[in-house]
Amino acid sequence: SKADGITLHFGGAPFIAEAAARGSQEDLKRLAPFLMGVILLLILLIVGSLPAALMIVIAVGVSIWWTIGLMGLLGYSFTLVSTSLPVILFALGSAYAVHLLVWYLEHDADIEDTLVKVGWPIVVTALTTMAGFASFALMDIAPMREFGWQMVLGTAMCALVALVVIPMTLAFWPLRPATIGKAGRAVDGALMGLTSFCRRRRWWVIGTSAAIATFFALQVPNIKTSMDPQSFFPEGSAPDRANKFMLEEFGASIFLSVMVDADIRDPAVLKRLAVFEDRVEALEGVASVNSIGRVLAVTREGMGKPRLYSYARDENDLLGRQARVADGAVRLLVNDSWQHALIQVGIGVSDTSEVSTLTDQIRRLAVKEIAGRAEFIPRSDALKATIYEDAATRIAHIIGSPSKASEVAEILNTPMPSSDQAAMRTDIAKVVEREIVEDEMFMLAEDIESDRVVDHAMKTLLDFSMTDATFLSFATSIADPEELEGSDKEVEGFKKAVGLVHHGIRSAAYPQLPGSWVRRIESTFGELSTAKRHRVSQIIDECFRPVWAQQTSEIAAGQKAMSAAVTGIPVIEEAMTRSVKRNQIHSLVFSLPLVLLIMMVVFRSVIMGIIGLLPSALTLLVTFGLMGFLPDMLPLDIAASMLASIGLGVGIDYAIHFLWRYREEGLEGAMATTGRSIVVNAAEITAGFSVLAFATIAPMAKFGILTAETLFVAGTATLILLPALLDWLSPDNNRDTR
Repeated sequence: SKADGITLHFGGAPFIAEAAARGSQEDLKRLAPFLMGVILLLILLIVGSLPAALMIVIAVGVSIWWTIGLMGLLGYSFTLVSTSLPVILFALGSAYAVHLLVWYLEHDADIEDTLVKVGWPIVVTALTTMAGFASFALMDIAPMREFGWQMVLGTAMCALVALVVIPMTLAFWPLRPATIGKAGRAVDGALMGLTSFCRRRRWWVIGTSAAIATFFALQVPNIKTSMDPQSFFPEGSAPDRANKFMLEEFGASIFLSVMVDADIRDPAVLKRLAVFEDRVEALEGVASVNSIGRVLAVTREGMGKPRLYSYARDENDLLGRQARVADGAVRLLVNDSWQHALIQVGIGVSDTSEVSTLTDQIRRLAVKEIAGRAEFIPRSDALKATIYEDAATRIAHIIGSPSKASEVAEILNTPMPSSDQAAMRTDIAKVVEREIVEDEMFMLAEDIESDRVVDHAMKTLLDFSMTDATFLSFATSIADPEELEGSDKEVEGFKKAVGLVHHGIRSAAYPQLPGSWVRRIESTFGELSTAKRHRVSQIIDECFRPVWAQQTSEIAAGQKAMSAAVTGIPVIEEAMTRSVKRNQIHSLVFSLPLVLLIMMVVFRSVIMGIIGLLPSALTLLVTFGLMGFLPDMLPLDIAASMLASIGLGVGIDYAIHFLWRYREEGLEGAMATTGRSIVVNAAEITAGFSVLAFATIAPMAKFGILTAETLFVAGTATLILLPALLDWLSPDNNRDTR
C-alpha cells in the first residue's frame, strides 16, 4: 500500500500463506460459476434435456451442501486444501447422476429398470472413488488427511443422492424420455465406429498403448517436486513484488535459522560459532548472517573498545545485558538463560533446488562445526599451520577472493614490519605513561622504570604469549611490595588495576596487532568495507592470541556440549517436498490393491479386474510422465499430490460402467448403452476442470490442467483400450463373457 509517498512491502511466511489462502478462495469464487456453467451446458447439449441437466446440478449441489454441513457439525473449518472441495465434488460427483439419468431418459422412463441396470455400477464406482480418497489417511500432512475423509464423505453423499433422492424425485415428477439430438446421434455414431476400428486393429491399439505407457513411464523419474510458496503467485502480484524487493534491496527474502544449544556466554563457544558463521557466509547463495556474537561485538565497540568477541565471560554477560536494554529484539537471537541461540541466515536465491542444496550444505556445516565442546587450548607450533590455513581460507572468502587463500596465508605468516612495531611501541608507551606513571593504577618498585613494562608488553605481544595471567605475574614481580601487603580487598584492587592496564595496552596495540596485517591485505586485494574489515581483524586477532578456541568431542562431567539444528521455511518446504513424494507412493500402495480387489470381487474374475484397471494405470503413467516431461511447467506440489487418487479412484469409474454393460450386453451393447454417458461425464469434467487453468494461484491452475488431462485420458483410454482388450480376450463372444 502507499501513503504519503511511502510504499509498504509485506513478505514472510505468514503473509505468503495468507496470500495463497486468500488467492485460492478468490479464484474459486470467481471461477466456480464458469465451471458449473460449462458442466451444465455440456450436459444439456449431449443429454438433450434441460430438466435432467438441472436435476443433475441440483443433486450435486445438495450433496455438497450436506457434506459442508456435516463438516461444520463436526467442527471442521476449510483449509487451503479443502477450499477446493465444492468444485471437485461438483465436477466428480455429477458422474453418478449423469449415468443414472442418461439411462432413465433413453429407456422409457422406467425408474425400477434404471436402478437395476445402473444402481450397482454406481455403488461400485462410488466405492472405488472412496477407496482412492481414503488413501489420504496415510498422508502425514494433516490438511490432506482431513480432505481425504471429507471427499470420502462427499462422494458417498453424491452417490446416495443419485440413488435415492433422484429416483424419489422422478417418482413424483417423471421426465419425458429424451429424443436423442444431433449431438447425441453424432456421439453414438462415432462410438460405434470407434468400436469397429478397435476390434479390427486391436493389436495396433494395444501396441500403441504399450508404447505410450513406456514413453511416459521413462519420464516419471524426471518429476520435479516444488513446494516453493513464492512460485504460487503470478508476475507482478503483491507477493511477487515483495519478494523481488527483498532480494534486490536486502539480498534475501528467505531465511534459515540455526538453533544452537550451548553455553552462549562462553567465549570459546562464541568463537567457534564465529568460525561456523564465516563458513556459512562463504557459501554461494548466502546473502547475510546475523548472530548474538556479532551483536555483542558491536556493543563492545559502542563502549569504546575494538569490535572483537570478548575473551572474558563476565564481559560477555555485561555486553549481553546492555544489548538487551538497548534493543529488545536481541531476544530473537538468544533466550533469557543464554543456553539457546539462533543464527539467522539470509538466502539470496529463490529456486527450490538451489535453496535445498544450500540448506544441505549449512546442515552439514552445523554438524561439523557445532558439536562436542568448545575450549581454549594453548598456542602451539603443531597447530599453527592448521589455524593459519583455516584463517586464510575464511579471510579469502570474506574479501571476495576465495582462490587467493595461499596469498592471504603468506601475509599472515609475514612478521610485523619494523615501522608498525615502532608505532605500536609508541602507543603502548602512552598507555603505560598515563595509567602507571600519571594515574598510578599500581605502584612500581623503586628500581623499576616504566620502559620495562613497555618492553615486556612488546615482547609478549609479538610472540603471542601475553595473557591476563602472564601480565599479572609480571606486574606482581615489578610492583611495589606494599601493593601486595595490604588486606585481601586491597590485593584484589591491585589485581583489578593490573587487569585494566593490561586491557589498555591490548587496546592500544590493536591498530597494529592485527591492524598491520589488515592493512597489508587491503593493499594487496583492495579496500574493504567497514563490516568486512572488522571481521578480518577479528580472525587475525584470533590467530595472534596465546590461546585458540578449539572443538573437542570430550565432554567432562557437568560441562555442556554444543549442538545445532537447522530450521526455517526452507527446511519446512524440504520436509513438505519429501512428504508429497512419500504420500504419492503411500496413496498408490494403499489404493491400487484395494481398487483391484473391488474390481475382482465385483466381476468375479482376476483377469477382468486387471483389464478394468489397465486404462487407469495408463492414465496415471501419462499424467505423471507428462509431469516428468515438463518438470518446470508441471511440478509435483501439494495440489498435484491428489492426482493419483483421482486418476485411480475416479478414472476407473468409466471402466466399471463399461465392463458392467459388457458383461450383460457384449462389446457393442456396452458401447451403445454406456459409451455416451462416459463421453458426457468425461467431457463435462475435462471442460470444468480446464476452467481452473485461469486461476491466479499457480498450484490451482496446474491442478485444474492436470485433472482435466487425467480424466480425459481415463475416458479416452476406456473407450479405446477396453474394446481392443476385450475383443482379444474373447473374440468369438462379444455379447456375454460370464
